[in-house]
Amino acid sequence: MILRHLGVTQAEAVKNCNEEYGAYISYKAMREYFEGYLDKSIRLSDPKTPQDPQELARVRTACVKSYLLYLVGCLLFGNKSNKRIELI
Repeated sequence: MILRHLGVTQAEAVKNCNEEYGAYISYKAMREYFEGYLDKSIRLSDPKTPQDPQELARVRTACVKSYLLYLVGCLLFGNKSNKRIELI
């Protein structure tokens, strides 16, 4: 799910699943993905340096998905440990 929807590498996904013991992601990691995609989206949308529109669309989509997953995980489906989001 992390690979398909958030566009992270296989190594990052395996590392995250090993650290969180399964299909979870930490709030910190989710926030870092969102902030990274947001910064990259801002850089790609700069009119002074035209970029690939498909890459911009991919990055924006990943940014929105990561933000929504973070928001839903924090507000609606938070667990008692309050330190990770269930991906399933």
